[in-house]
Amino acid sequence: MDVITHRAIEYLLLPPGGLILLGFLGLLYWRFGYGRRVFVFALLLLWVTSLPITADLLAQGLEIHPALSEERLAESHPEAIIVLGGGRNLDAPEYGGDTVSARELERLRYAAKLARQTGLPVIPSGGTPIYFGEPEAKIAARILHPAG
Repeated sequence: MDVITHRAIEYLLLPPGGLILLGFLGLLYWRFGYGRRVFVFALLLLWVTSLPITADLLAQGLEIHPALSEERLAESHPEAIIVLGGGRNLDAPEYGGDTVSARELERLRYAAKLARQTGLPVIPSGGTPIYFGEPEAKIAARILHPAG
């Protein structure tokens, strides 16, 4: 399966694509009673999932680890700092091409802070470009080490 087909299926099935498909299904069966209910249900679910409070409630389950303290850092004896990719902004004219997303920039900033504290190397990770261009890891490394 090629990348474009894979991404199209991904965007159709993952939120909000699945809810939009459900809404279209409701429109398709509008003249039957259940079609209207499916459409209204899809719209209501789309609205609820777009609320910031819903995002916060869903993220709480993922954010179970506290911020890394200097004591925990000293106890764990790490050998490197790995920065997970967080997305790219394609063709950002102010940067002369692709750059990392705001979320990944926050991660890089925190990794740079930890690297200054510990002297550990920072290893950015992330990805195969969706269609073309540099992988996220190379862009992140260029941001961390602009001269290199």
